[in-house]
Amino acid sequence: MGEAWQYIGELIEVKRADPGDDLVSELIGVHDDQDGRLSTHELHVWCTVLLMAGHETTAAQIGSGAVLLMQHPDQLALLRSEPERISDAVEELLRFQVAGHSLSMLRYVTEDIEVGGVTIPAGSGVVPVLESANLDESVFPDPLRLDITRDARDQIAFSSGPHYCLGAALARLELRTAFAALIEPVSRPAARGRRQRAQAPRQPLRTRLRRSSRHLVTTGGEMRDGYYLRAT
Repeated sequence: MGEAWQYIGELIEVKRADPGDDLVSELIGVHDDQDGRLSTHELHVWCTVLLMAGHETTAAQIGSGAVLLMQHPDQLALLRSEPERISDAVEELLRFQVAGHSLSMLRYVTEDIEVGGVTIPAGSGVVPVLESANLDESVFPDPLRLDITRDARDQIAFSSGPHYCLGAALARLELRTAFAALIEPVSRPAARGRRQRAQAPRQPLRTRLRRSSRHLVTTGGEMRDGYYLRAT
């Protein structure tokens, strides 16, 4: 996190010297032109949020969804044969396994409540797992089954109400674009190109996967011990 904070500080200085048509430049303008409206600390925080929430989460979700499709080859085959299901697939992948979690959202009970036959007294600390709503059998029959034909539009990966994710539309667009590219057939290289690569020394490129993912969608190569090995 310290490196991210340092990166954001450097980015702010670059944007301050050469502003562009982007949100970071606008935030810097608010900080510099309207004294007191946005503190230096707040400027750093919001720029960091843009990086982490606006990029990291979607990038991780692409990897998570790719893993799920590889783990469910029938769904991957269906999506390849019916690419018009991309939007439905995105919703189902978000429902089935969302990148990130709400376990850091500590809350305090203001009055005695009963949940599942258990009384939680006022003043108790609780950590609600909001994503569990995506496995509600009354809303999603057989919720532990990945099914891209399912109507999963009621999933709450982006939360709801006043807490609804401001970047949900952008995230959906990015996910649809990424998965459309992932399932697109890859043309075979020319025979000459194959011979040239066969003669070149094989130097594996090793990339550790992030979060809990242990596999990665790709063409060629192999998985071994949580790594993707690909010859360059």
